[in-house]
Amino acid sequence: MYGHRTHAIPKHRITVRLAAFAQHLLNLRVSISDVAALTGIDWDLLKEIDKSALELRFKNKDLGRVKRLAIDEISIHKKHQFATVFMDLENREILEVIKGKSIESIRPFFERLKADNFAENIQSVSVDMNAAYPKDLGNAKLAYDLFHVMQHFTTDVLKEAKKHSIAQARQTDRELKPRDKTIEAKQELSIAVSTVKNAEWLVVTDPSLLTPEKVEKLQRLRAVNRLFSDLYPLAAKLRLIWRSLSQEVARNELQETIELCEAIALEHDFKPIQKFAGMLKRRAEGIVNACRVGLGTNILEGANNTAKVIKRLAYGFKDFEYFKYKLMGAFPSRNCDNPLNNQRSFIWNGRVQTLVLPQ
Repeated sequence: MYGHRTHAIPKHRITVRLAAFAQHLLNLRVSISDVAALTGIDWDLLKEIDKSALELRFKNKDLGRVKRLAIDEISIHKKHQFATVFMDLENREILEVIKGKSIESIRPFFERLKADNFAENIQSVSVDMNAAYPKDLGNAKLAYDLFHVMQHFTTDVLKEAKKHSIAQARQTDRELKPRDKTIEAKQELSIAVSTVKNAEWLVVTDPSLLTPEKVEKLQRLRAVNRLFSDLYPLAAKLRLIWRSLSQEVARNELQETIELCEAIALEHDFKPIQKFAGMLKRRAEGIVNACRVGLGTNILEGANNTAKVIKRLAYGFKDFEYFKYKLMGAFPSRNCDNPLNNQRSFIWNGRVQTLVLPQ
């Protein structure tokens, strides 16, 4: 197959060599617009070349060897429009991307697993705290990811604790009589407000990662603010649950954590930590399973960033199928044999072809 030959497509003619060159550029995640500017090929034709190649590689994924499944959602549009991503954690491979995040939206994926008799192969399903998940998937263990639990702890508890602390300090200042509003009182208010700045990140960050300056700030926070001082041990206790060597140990650690949350809620009349304890109780099974499963959705979190890059580079995003294949192409199996790794290979007319250059 020589480079001077052309393929005719309605409204397009393109040499095989140029098509292969464009396909390799697109495989390297160069944007369609840039490839079009470099090669002079029509934008729509480039999309057609790229999409057809990706579809051939990823349309019919083999689900038979999947044992560790992860489910996460990504934002695909403004106004809270999402897609659900399924990944084989062992092979770092995106298996499917489905528009929507409700159980009804994702049910076809699980029905396919059952229809092909692969459902029983699934040993674990790692999800975030919001992911929809049918509970009838054989003997698979549901496992919640530490990252998302810590995210809830940060957003729902620590950020609220910061607001609570500032409100209390200002309320105390307002209640002072005019003669008590001294320079010292104003300084106390300023210290109370300034010490809780970025307090949530000081609390959840692993102590070994803190700089000496941050350690000093954390110590000052705990000395000045009783609520944050009591909340601080919770981050370490949550990590211990996921690092437990057995489910029994994890269960005991979880129970101690819940009891500590309830004690803090009572001591400080702080409802957000009580709600967080209730969430831990409701999700107890998936939290305890996590130490045994040992794999979370943190690997899949990279898909979110990649999706943002794909959208930013405008890979024909209005075409959801094309967007899906681009995302799958960014996370192929670690054992995936990509024909485009061979500089003389390309995909055309539904099959892999080799470019034979003139001698």
